[in-house]
Amino acid sequence: MKKDVINDIRIFDGHVHTQFAYCSRDDMYPDDTIEIAKNKGYGIWLVEHAGQLYVSNDDFWNGNIVNKPGLIHDESTNRMDSYIRYMGRYRGDRVKLGLELDVNRNGEVTLRDEHAGFFDVFLGAVHYINEDFTDIDRGFMWSVEALCDFGVDTLAHPFRIYLKKGIE
Repeated sequence: MKKDVINDIRIFDGHVHTQFAYCSRDDMYPDDTIEIAKNKGYGIWLVEHAGQLYVSNDDFWNGNIVNKPGLIHDESTNRMDSYIRYMGRYRGDRVKLGLELDVNRNGEVTLRDEHAGFFDVFLGAVHYINEDFTDIDRGFMWSVEALCDFGVDTLAHPFRIYLKKGIE
């Protein structure tokens, strides 16, 4: 007898961004994504870059999210609370809510303590190497170890930083 994949979800797309991402497109809305996943019989992790919810577009893309740790406490750019209020309605058996976390130069993930308990899953990412490291391999491994120590569930595009730096 064939299992009902609606009630026995065994496959999750674990890296789905929304309209809250600075890297989003016009069609990245949870309702649409969830409907597609439901029709295909899989679940999704709706995951946003924590840094993009705390800091400005410029501060994320120029690496300040890593090199200036205090920025995540600037209330003028904090969108995390809005994100949590908006996304809470989507959580369910086939939808888990998460964050994609970087590691700042102090070795801490880019997540404020008061927000950590809301999320089901955490992805680790190395979008930037702490500017204190001149050796990319050491900086990469330092970041990955900090993410693992925090307890991320998986690494998102773990070797993309090498491509960004022009290294095969």
